[in-house]
Amino acid sequence: ASEEILGYVQREGHDLIAMATHGRSGVTRWVRGSVAERILRSTAVPLLLVTPRTEEQPPEEFFQRILVPHDGSTLADQVLPYVKEIASLYGSKVILLRVESLAFADPEGRIVSRTPEQVLGALEQTASRWREAGLDVELKGELGDPASRIIELVDKKDVDLVVLSTHGRSGFNRWWFGSVAEAVLRRCHAPLLVQRAAGESPV
Repeated sequence: ASEEILGYVQREGHDLIAMATHGRSGVTRWVRGSVAERILRSTAVPLLLVTPRTEEQPPEEFFQRILVPHDGSTLADQVLPYVKEIASLYGSKVILLRVESLAFADPEGRIVSRTPEQVLGALEQTASRWREAGLDVELKGELGDPASRIIELVDKKDVDLVVLSTHGRSGFNRWWFGSVAEAVLRRCHAPLLVQRAAGESPV
């Protein structure tokens, strides 16, 4: 099924795939960990996913708070046009989230520790760009595992949509295709819009 969907999208020139990650039709079964994840690894167009855990909302409450995990790179900024379009339609607040390790080794092998305030400060330049685009932006800086921090925010019901770039780099932080995106997909209660950064090869 995943190969047919990807082939059809390429032939017909579609610019978005939207699908539920769990459903049944005859002997075909859409399950987390199979069709959705194979498409996630291979598609060059944005992928909008709704999981069985997604709670129904009235239309007036759609996408009021959009969470955008961001590592500060220009690659991660490639989701900005999609976020801007959705936010303009729904009057959304955008939450820019940066997650870093509590400590890491610098190029000289020294252990460097971070604080949430330092992580937050690293997002200021990104926030300026996004505010200039007309977005209502809130910043969050966290330490720990990116996927876990994303899920925690969603589980607090502070988030109606997660928009994730699948490959960005900043220092030692990487949003890897096949790790963060898939981990969020398996556990996320909110709809998930995933875009691989342009120029990145499928994994």
